[in-house]
Amino acid sequence: MGYARFRTAGISIVAVCALLVPTRASAQLQFTLDFSSLLGQPGSTLTYSGTLTNTGSTELFLNNNSYSLAGNFLTVDESPFFDNFPVSLLGGETASGNLFTVLIGANETTGPHTGSFSILGGATEPSQTTLATQTFTVNVGRPSAAPEPGSLALLLPVLGTAGMALRRRRSRTLQNRP
Repeated sequence: MGYARFRTAGISIVAVCALLVPTRASAQLQFTLDFSSLLGQPGSTLTYSGTLTNTGSTELFLNNNSYSLAGNFLTVDESPFFDNFPVSLLGGETASGNLFTVLIGANETTGPHTGSFSILGGATEPSQTTLATQTFTVNVGRPSAAPEPGSLALLLPVLGTAGMALRRRRSRTLQNRP
């Protein structure tokens, strides 16, 4: 009998301690990018936007971000995150907007460059836990010197009409000569 009482009291103490420990907020942020892969040419700036949703029931602080990006002449500007998103999201709240931009330098190599963008924060203001991460791709291309096939298809009827007009003009000129 005495053992059963001790065991029940032990379970009650554990339950009370569990209620006093703050909950972790790391799994309650859902992070999506509107478009994870963008195409740009050297000298252009790409803007990545997305949505953050607090899927939990407690307030979640969005304190910082971190990123990594492979490329020698790619510059990330994370200020849109701080300009467009609130300091915290209450349970169930959603925020959308521009998260960061990437400036493609003039000497960047063509092809895909993969990176990641993480949201840091947690259940308290000073928290710096990684809450969610998304990968993204910067596809660098060069302007083409050759026209696209679609623009050639549009140009052919115009050239044909101009050629016919010149031909008629020549035939009239030859008919009016003595």
